[in-house]
Amino acid sequence: MTRTIRLSRIHALNWYGYKDAIQCDGNVLLAGVTGSGKSVLMDLIQFVLVGDQRLVRFNQSATGERSQRSLKGYCLGDTKQEDDGINPYMRQSAITYAALEFKWPDGKRTETWGIRIEFRSAADVHGNVTPFFLPCSMERGNFLDDQKRPLEYPAFKDVVETQDGRLYTEGVDAYLRDMAQPVHLNFERSLLRSLLPTAMSFTFLRSFNEFCRLFILPSDKLDVGDVTSSYRTFLAYERELKELNDQFERLSKIRDTFLRLVDLRKIAALARYLEAKLNYEYILRKL
Repeated sequence: MTRTIRLSRIHALNWYGYKDAIQCDGNVLLAGVTGSGKSVLMDLIQFVLVGDQRLVRFNQSATGERSQRSLKGYCLGDTKQEDDGINPYMRQSAITYAALEFKWPDGKRTETWGIRIEFRSAADVHGNVTPFFLPCSMERGNFLDDQKRPLEYPAFKDVVETQDGRLYTEGVDAYLRDMAQPVHLNFERSLLRSLLPTAMSFTFLRSFNEFCRLFILPSDKLDVGDVTSSYRTFLAYERELKELNDQFERLSKIRDTFLRLVDLRKIAALARYLEAKLNYEYILRKL
């Protein structure tokens, strides 16, 4: 039996033109003409798993490069059709639920991870973004009120609390931290955030070296500060060692000269002694 945790459902409620809960059991094929919304779903998957809007490459799977699409555009439905410098939206205010449902191999465990996005007006720049976690499967209707509209925050908070879930009001970092834990989806967060946006862009790479830089090597610049410091310390030790070696050679020459001087003084003392003795014997013979 496979041990793979599988994506089983995509919730896209007011995510651009989508207002659906899409089943993903087994193999799923996304097909359609250009502009039908295939890349829109890819962007939803990226956003839920990566979280950081600065890292998500919206619409790159369709264009091959980063586009002008934004989270606000997905929530309000940016038509990209300017009229007198004004870019109209399909919705002047909106609440969006973007979520992914995952099932464990035994079929007895299901988790839903997602993000609630709310823009009160087209003038709202950043909106309110609240990640959430639910330890269960969610139907499309669970995100809607009696009038089939996305739940307001208090009503959705009640749903989350009822299911023993969690709203990450402190921000996306805690959400991503928990989602990556072994007790949940169990993945390397730094690796996913660097590789997933690039992998889902579906663009051709120029060379194997480029593949290594993008998918194998870390995206962050290498910190060579410690290496540089160690090398400079090595050079300093090398200079000191050279100076010590020069001092040792000079001291060795001084030592040799001194020992030679001591030997010469001994020889000189012996010569004076012999000279004095010979003179003494000579005088005795004369007497």
